[in-house]
Amino acid sequence: MISQAVLPAAPTECARVRIELLSLLDVTGADPFREPHKLLSRLVRRVDALSRWNGLALEDTRGRELAQALQSLNYDTTPLRRARYDSPNAKGETRRNNTVTGAFEVSGPQDLLRDIWPALAIGERCHLGRGAREGLGWVSIRALGR
Repeated sequence: MISQAVLPAAPTECARVRIELLSLLDVTGADPFREPHKLLSRLVRRVDALSRWNGLALEDTRGRELAQALQSLNYDTTPLRRARYDSPNAKGETRRNNTVTGAFEVSGPQDLLRDIWPALAIGERCHLGRGAREGLGWVSIRALGR
């Protein structure tokens, strides 16, 4: 039995975060090279959805504030590479999804990165993006300091 909720603690020095994709990440409907903030906003939405399932949730205004703040961060997506993932749907038709592989780095104000750290840590456990139940979106996060 769990007696209390424990959020993952943010590192004390956290001006940059490296997010390594350990499996393909579905980016259908978004271009992570033109709008890299959508990688993290999808993660925050997924964590929020899973939290709602468990009786917790971000306040609607806080979710919007976080989404806007994610746009202000700096993203280095040069290590990311485009890929494709084919998967049959329930009707036996093949889906072809746009994916990326590799890693990317996020930098910005330490207070903002500390604010999103719990979502990043939870996303590391629950994966992010579409196809997570098929093993897509498995990530590893690491604080890089300054």
